[in-house]
Amino acid sequence: MLREDQIVRYGRQILLRELGGKGQERLLSSPVRVLGHGPAIDDAVAWLLAGGTPVELPPGFTPSGFPPDPLNPDAKSPLPPVLELLPADLRSTARTQVVVGAGIAFRTAAACDTCWAALLDLLGPAGPMAPVGSLAALAAQRLVLGWAEPLGLVLWKDGRFEAAPIPGCTHAPKHE
Repeated sequence: MLREDQIVRYGRQILLRELGGKGQERLLSSPVRVLGHGPAIDDAVAWLLAGGTPVELPPGFTPSGFPPDPLNPDAKSPLPPVLELLPADLRSTARTQVVVGAGIAFRTAAACDTCWAALLDLLGPAGPMAPVGSLAALAAQRLVLGWAEPLGLVLWKDGRFEAAPIPGCTHAPKHE
C-alpha cells in the first residue's frame, strides 16, 4: 500500500493507466543491483531512483556525484534485487539483466543463455551518452513490471537508437 508521501511523489506515474498504483508498488518493491560504473550507468541509476526503483549500489559508488538518499527516500530496500544493471564489459550469471554499452541489451529469466551471449557480442563498450542510461532505466523498469520481451537489443547507430535484429532462438530456455 502506497503511503501518502509516495502518492504525492509518484503521482504523475500513478496517473498513467498502464502503471497505476499497483505498478508503482511493484517498482518500489523491486530493487535493482548495479555493477560497475560509467556515465551511462550513472544516468540509469538517477532515472531509476527518481522513478521509485530502489538500487543496490557498489561500495563507494554515487551516481552522477550525488548520494541516492536526498534524491529519493525510497532508494533503499531490505528486499533482494530482482535484476542487475551492468556495463557491457562485465559478465554476470544473473538471469534478469540490463547491460549498457553502445546501446542496451536486456533479458528476462525466460531467455536462453546461447542467444543472450550472441546479443552481448553485438554490444560495444559504453560511451558517455546519457540517452543510453535513460533507455537502460526504462528497460529495467519494463522488466520489473513484466512488460518486456525475453530478449531485447537497442543500439546507437548514426546518431539515433535503432532496434537491432534479434537472432531467432531455437534453444530451450535455461532456468536456475
